[in-house]
Amino acid sequence: MTDTDDYIAERKRNMGSMIDLYCRKKHSECLCDDCRELKEYAFKRIESCMNNKSRIKCTGCPGRCYRSDMRDRIQEVVRFSRPRMILHPGILLKKY
Repeated sequence: MTDTDDYIAERKRNMGSMIDLYCRKKHSECLCDDCRELKEYAFKRIESCMNNKSRIKCTGCPGRCYRSDMRDRIQEVVRFSRPRMILHPGILLKKY
């Protein structure tokens, strides 16, 4: 695996963990259909991100990868999950 592949895998792991945590706390024990759709969409966007090699964060990116409706959903998930990740052992966010 290359360094870029590791970076993509780490981003996908973090996003997947945040969506899983959000769904578990807000919806149900299992991943609901809406959250599963969001997770698949986010993973596709992460894989096709033009900044994977340069590692520019989404906030500093001039382009927008997510459709506006999905971006709103992702923002809601991140706002809810990110502060709670500290409370769950085994789910660690790596700073890129």
